[in-house]
Amino acid sequence: MKKCKHLVLILALVLVVSLLAGCGGSVSKSTETTKKDDTRTTEDPNLVGNFYKTGLPIVKEKITLKMMAGKPNNTTNFDEIETFRELEERTNIRIEWDLVPQQAYTDRKGIILASGEYPDAFFGTAAGGITDEEAVSYGSQGVFIPMESYIEEYAVNLKNVFAKLPDAKRIATALDGHIYTLPFIQQINANTVFTRMFINKSWIERLGLSLPETTDELYQVLKAFKERDPNGNNKADEIPFSFIYKNHNMGHYGLMGSFGCPDTRDHVALKDGKVYITATTPEYKEAVKFLNKLYDEGLIDSEAFTHDSSQYRAKGNQEDALYGFYFDWGGTSVVGVERFESDYVPLAPLKGPKGHQMWLVREPTIWGGYFAITSANKHVEATIRWVDELYEEKTSMQLQYGPIGLTLEETPDGKIKMLDPPDGMTYNDFRYQKAPAITASCILAETFENKMIVNETILKDDALYQVYAPYLLDEFYPTASVKFTKEENTKMADLKTDIITYIDNKQAAWITGESSIDDEWDEYLKELEKMEIEEMRQLYQDVYDRYMGK
Repeated sequence: MKKCKHLVLILALVLVVSLLAGCGGSVSKSTETTKKDDTRTTEDPNLVGNFYKTGLPIVKEKITLKMMAGKPNNTTNFDEIETFRELEERTNIRIEWDLVPQQAYTDRKGIILASGEYPDAFFGTAAGGITDEEAVSYGSQGVFIPMESYIEEYAVNLKNVFAKLPDAKRIATALDGHIYTLPFIQQINANTVFTRMFINKSWIERLGLSLPETTDELYQVLKAFKERDPNGNNKADEIPFSFIYKNHNMGHYGLMGSFGCPDTRDHVALKDGKVYITATTPEYKEAVKFLNKLYDEGLIDSEAFTHDSSQYRAKGNQEDALYGFYFDWGGTSVVGVERFESDYVPLAPLKGPKGHQMWLVREPTIWGGYFAITSANKHVEATIRWVDELYEEKTSMQLQYGPIGLTLEETPDGKIKMLDPPDGMTYNDFRYQKAPAITASCILAETFENKMIVNETILKDDALYQVYAPYLLDEFYPTASVKFTKEENTKMADLKTDIITYIDNKQAAWITGESSIDDEWDEYLKELEKMEIEEMRQLYQDVYDRYMGK
């Protein structure tokens, strides 16, 4: 019995010791686990070295990136632009700007690319960016960094843009499949019409005329402008019709559509998916003959083939109005805001002798080449995240139209309202003082429609667009979007140097009457054949077919 009691006691003691050991082990493991968890919570898995993979700021300790940019003539220094200051605070990344005057940008860029001493990035503006040829050439050499994998991992805003607008990704992607540059996107109607016609309605009314609706009626109106002193100064100083020869926005190309010829500086067009050269068509010939008739009777500015944009504008801003009819994008830059608003109206596309009534389209609302990262960059991930911030919706608005509180204001319902410029200042001058305006950024059509309140200037631009909208061509050659290989680009440049120069020189001679288009037309076509114009046309076709995925 006694032995049994001792056995029970021993078993009880063993059990207590076991329980205590078990408790001790449990407490020990719990303590170790807690210590490990504490270690994990004090480490930030989002922080890799100095770089945050998501969220803001982008880096823990401030870094500096060197960027080269062309400085548009009417833009302030970027260090003084509020949006860039705010970006630095938000991202903890400082930008050291190398701003190059607009006129010197292309040459300076070439020198830097050839030198091997690169900035961290090239920042595109209205003064220039990176061309498709440069992107492929320097990308293949390793000078420009392919960005697609970084975009996929870090660029939330850009991925959203590419998802909503696949053309943006297509334009950004080089022929080798890499993304070396990023786009500027501004989906606004007015951007699709690159030139417009303006006529002096005050002269029309003073002479008891009506706005012309056909090319024949335009001819009669221009004759009246020349012969009947519509500006009332008793001088024969009126210039019935002016333009700048070979100028994209201020050239005469739009008028040629009335003859069935959608001409451009490149003289390339598209119909039913087939490329043709406008300057070899009967419609082109008829358009040139009409322009020759106007010039021969003194209805076209005698300096249209020689003056530059400064001289063109100077004549439009004389004390007495001189221009009866002219070409421009917005109208005000040629004759001034006050005179334009009191005296001029847009003229819809005119119906030609055979009923043609069309207008040229500028494509697209997406432009490539506005941001590139170089091999000199030691912070590529941070740079991708920085440029991705430019594509954030509200940041893009401020980059294109100026800072909230200066050129924009936020309404109580969260919309962004564009403010009107001060009296005597154009809206472009107003916003360019506060923003780069044209750079890597994106405002989609849905943003303009649902989240912005546009100002009077934008409403006027849209009203101008509506004048031409019913006549816009369904097909056009996407010159700014197609991609040429290096070899194709070299071949095209060689062909165009001779062919386009020959075409333009002949057109000028025929319009001014130095020679006759009727007498020379057949020989002209033969000469173009010798210059291999068919090879140029086929190259345009091949590049277009590839662009369309054919």
